[in-house]
Amino acid sequence: MKSFIDHQIGRFVLLTLLVGVALLGTGCAKRAAVVNGETISQAELDARLQARAGAQVLEDLINEKLILQEAEKQKIKVTDKDINGKLAELKEGFPSEQEFEKNLKDNNMTLAEAKQQIRIQLSMAKLLEKTIDITKGAVTAEYEQNKETTYKGKTISEVREGIEDELRQRQPGSSSQGLLDNLRSKADIKTY
Repeated sequence: MKSFIDHQIGRFVLLTLLVGVALLGTGCAKRAAVVNGETISQAELDARLQARAGAQVLEDLINEKLILQEAEKQKIKVTDKDINGKLAELKEGFPSEQEFEKNLKDNNMTLAEAKQQIRIQLSMAKLLEKTIDITKGAVTAEYEQNKETTYKGKTISEVREGIEDELRQRQPGSSSQGLLDNLRSKADIKTY
């Protein structure tokens, strides 16, 4: 009985190998490249990419999850209007819509992926804004101290937002990395 089972397993393995070879020969298997007639499979490419960049990509994905989870926890909303506004700003940096789309393609990114990255960036910015409280007194003091140099000829109303951003950046732990470090220290992260 055992030899019959061994024989059946052997036939299955042989059949699987034959089908695999046939698929490679007909081009049905995914190829990443062909060099002088020899195929580099997508699986080979994927394995190499995983070995070289996998850890960093995983860290990026973990950070993105942490940002979106914290934004949800704090009831921070990033609307489609916010995303489309930021997308419009980005597009202004290109001579045409076609150049913008070419840039996306050159960076192996779809429009949906670009919008997701914008969502993450805006969520991070809103989280940073929420965690650092800038008082009106601090803004006024900064303006008064620099109104003859940095803010010459401008009213406090015209520069308030810029001053608030500057003051936020000066706060300890106000960086994106500081926020991520804090989120990571509280998170239950398991990697495999």
